[in-house]
Amino acid sequence: MKIKIPPQYITVIFIVIVSLIAGCSSQFEEDQQTTQIEYATTCANNLQETIITFVEFVENNINDLEDVSAKNFIDLQDKFPFAETCILFSKSGDIPKYFPDNLDVTNFTNILAKNKISKKFSNYSSPTLMTLSPSEDLYLLLPIVDDMNLSEHLLFVKVNNDELFGNLAKQYFPLPYQMIITLRDHEVLFHSDPEWKGSEFSDLPDGTHIPAFDDLFKMMVQNSSGYQTELYSYKGKSVSTLFCWEYLELYGERIWVVLTRNINKIRKNENKGVFLLASLRSIAVKDTLLNAVLENNIENQQIIFEDIFYQNPEIYSLQFADSLGTIISGFPKGNSIIGYNYHLKKNLILDNSIKNCLQESKMQADTYNLFETGEANLICLPVELKGDILGVLICTQKEK
Repeated sequence: MKIKIPPQYITVIFIVIVSLIAGCSSQFEEDQQTTQIEYATTCANNLQETIITFVEFVENNINDLEDVSAKNFIDLQDKFPFAETCILFSKSGDIPKYFPDNLDVTNFTNILAKNKISKKFSNYSSPTLMTLSPSEDLYLLLPIVDDMNLSEHLLFVKVNNDELFGNLAKQYFPLPYQMIITLRDHEVLFHSDPEWKGSEFSDLPDGTHIPAFDDLFKMMVQNSSGYQTELYSYKGKSVSTLFCWEYLELYGERIWVVLTRNINKIRKNENKGVFLLASLRSIAVKDTLLNAVLENNIENQQIIFEDIFYQNPEIYSLQFADSLGTIISGFPKGNSIIGYNYHLKKNLILDNSIKNCLQESKMQADTYNLFETGEANLICLPVELKGDILGVLICTQKEK
């Protein structure tokens, strides 16, 4: 039996035969690269403005020992929630004041001793940003003068990295980028992918060292901004990632703001006689996906999406939105907008397609603009069990 396809859906269900020309990138990828560079620059500028405003506030409100008070600490936290603790350290090695007052400073005392801060007092005559080994925490260090106008104390204001950099990353949600904040010693202060938290810049989460990342970092040191694509192996798969960066010189510290995006190479479709729509409909009713959804098994959902992704080269991404309209899984990860909900109202066509699919339990098809630049075809299919809608299968096909 032949399948008759309504004309209005032809553009969204036909199999695209993609030929990649060596050395040439599509206009789609060029546009995405340009957008990624622009966002890296914007992120860096916003971070610089935030840190400068933060440091100036501390300088203007805490000038002497009496200013190191619970009230001023509360005021600081009200304006800058990422200010986690304040610790006053004396040249003699004592800690006369600290906030909040239930803070255990024993470990901090040991860290200061290990970093020989007492012997370096003369080095800190102005506000300084620094990390203290072996922690990955960022501190603002400010010299405090006494009644004799002598700098016998240093104030350490600890920055909550997740609060500062995480909120910065959220400003650009739901763009499919990962944000990395790193310092000159390859130390990663923040990575928006929790799996990579605690890794050095040149290492994968499993500890595997990537020499190509060392070369990339050298390039980042030599160039205040730029972009570079790196190919490496992770979890047995070949990954191509585009890195865009900007670095900042702030209060004695050099900070790199790096945005990354995985570029997934398209494999040739070996099953050319199967319509994409039929494949999607089949997946939407299969027990494998239904079970993965019912069990909230994100990993299994990703495996299912990965399989159909590589069978259909025209697919840009496959995603699943739950019954509340929140996208909870997707493949490839770099092309997905995990966490997005149509209530955010940042993309009218996508929002309406998800909403209508949930409410009407019918397929939706349209063309829309991707968040990360470029036009794409969109198919939304309801995922149901015994008449109850569990969510929406979302398939995106990028335009040539």
